[in-house]
Amino acid sequence: MHVTLTQQANRRLIACWAGFEVLVWILTSGQVAACAGLGAALGVVGGLLQRSVLVSHAREFAQAKTALDVRRVFTSSQFGAISIALGWICLATLLVLSLALALRQPISPTTPLSLSGNLFAGYFAFMLLRDGVAYSALRHVAAAESPSNADP
Repeated sequence: MHVTLTQQANRRLIACWAGFEVLVWILTSGQVAACAGLGAALGVVGGLLQRSVLVSHAREFAQAKTALDVRRVFTSSQFGAISIALGWICLATLLVLSLALALRQPISPTTPLSLSGNLFAGYFAFMLLRDGVAYSALRHVAAAESPSNADP
């Protein structure tokens, strides 16, 4: 099983996403709520899609050895392909929203901070919620890898 599918690796990623999200909120004095909210909402949807694919294709994920193998399993299912596309859609939408919010104010030395703060807050919220929602399905992948479930 590829390391990205282990619960330990995902706990670490979730902790990193949460830490980054808190840091962005601190650095921007919480002025990133709109983008963070959008990222969080799309992250829940992405997490539900990923959870569905992880459960329904647990055996294939357990046999995945590389990141490309993991991607192949995701793209082989409709929900997995939508989940991957949702990540890109989220990023593009956050970029447009971040630009719109940053340019609402007169351009100043803080404009890049506003732009990047909004973008990062939204993306980190997306990743945090996506990985958090999908986390519980990783036990199905681990169970499919166990020797008692191997084909004779």
